[in-house]
Amino acid sequence: MRLQLTALIGGWLCIACSPGAPPMQVAATCSSGDLTVQIEAGHFLLSEDPRTASAVCEGIRMMLVSYRGAYAVRFGNQDLRGIPVRIRATDDLRTTGIESPLGVSGHTYGDAIDLAELAWNSLPHELNHLRTGPGHTGWCADFEPWSEEVLGINQRSYLHCR
Repeated sequence: MRLQLTALIGGWLCIACSPGAPPMQVAATCSSGDLTVQIEAGHFLLSEDPRTASAVCEGIRMMLVSYRGAYAVRFGNQDLRGIPVRIRATDDLRTTGIESPLGVSGHTYGDAIDLAELAWNSLPHELNHLRTGPGHTGWCADFEPWSEEVLGINQRSYLHCR
């Protein structure tokens, strides 16, 4: 519940779609096609057993494939070659150095997309930053109505839609 509230309060903040992601110690990696998922060491879903880490990574990857597919149907496929989706071991990305008065569940860099520990549903928002760049200009006309209809996420207040 806390994570969902963080996302609704403004977790999709992309301050400037910074050029380079901060370093992260990777505990598990999985990929298919141009989608690479990296899970940060210390993530609560991981254990010392490498088989568990692999299974967790594959499960997350499949969820991200689903969110990405839904996004692509409406807005087109965003190329993720060289842009791993990094699952951080925190529920608020402000702990990774992002400055914001609101909780942050996703952030797009030039070389990575960071998502908070359970914020898989933030991927479409971050993919939209790849499509449109930093800021949210025009999102009230196309992305926000789609987000509400398809994802069930109301971003009107966060995006300052009328």
